[in-house]
Amino acid sequence: MKSLNTTNRTILSLLMALTMFSSCSKNDDDVEKTERTEVNIPDSNFEQALIDLGIDTNGLNGTILITDAEAVIQLDVSEKNISSLQGIDAFTNLEVLECYGNSLTNLDVSDNLKLSNLNTEDNQLTSLDLSNNLELKTVSAYINSLTSIDVRSNINLEVLICDNNQLTDLDVANNINLVRLGTSNNLLTSIDVTNSANLYWFKVAHNQLTELDLSQNSLLEDLDVSNNQLTNLSVKNGNNGSLTDFEARSNSNLYCIEVDDAIYSNANWSSGIDGFSAFGENCN
Repeated sequence: MKSLNTTNRTILSLLMALTMFSSCSKNDDDVEKTERTEVNIPDSNFEQALIDLGIDTNGLNGTILITDAEAVIQLDVSEKNISSLQGIDAFTNLEVLECYGNSLTNLDVSDNLKLSNLNTEDNQLTSLDLSNNLELKTVSAYINSLTSIDVRSNINLEVLICDNNQLTDLDVANNINLVRLGTSNNLLTSIDVTNSANLYWFKVAHNQLTELDLSQNSLLEDLDVSNNQLTNLSVKNGNNGSLTDFEARSNSNLYCIEVDDAIYSNANWSSGIDGFSAFGENCN
């Protein structure tokens, strides 16, 4: 009989343990469920902007329902005094993000895989990693504090504007679909756009370039390479007739600019060069 009681107590203990385990599992499931249905929005200005847009439906409480976030295709939270976009990762269907004129110092859009248009102008960003955003076509990031921007994976990129930053390097070798590229007012010492055959608008003024080869960019229409340190510049691309806006002044060591036809260039671009510079069909 004593043995039987011991057995019963053992079974009872096991049943109690199983009950407690089941309760704990249920609590864990509830936590996971909460995590799956809401995401934190710690910046109250960001959340208020979402509320004002009718996106955040559960009120100003530091969170947004994931279902609300996932329903958003285009989002404009510009000029709202936002310092953090934490929570933007929940907007997994986002294609257009406008967040210019805020106080952002960092921005993580690595989970926004459908993003095609990004405008981060006039913030305080120091870096921008877009390596996961393979659908991007337009990026505007001028007036920030960027020292780097990684666009090597963005082969669909057509427009990149990153003027007024602190870029020392910019690799666009893989961006064969670029049509507009603005990199003025940076610290670039070189840039290679020979693979960007579709480029028609290129602004790279106020950098530290010493040479630039545009011989492969036959669609160029608008070019500004002023205020650099150029000693070699070739725009001999076989289609100089399409290049209507040409600016290459304030390059104190640029004596010869290689072109298709010197007579044509003198007739059409002379106002865009220094008095000591000349056009030539062979500057070697």
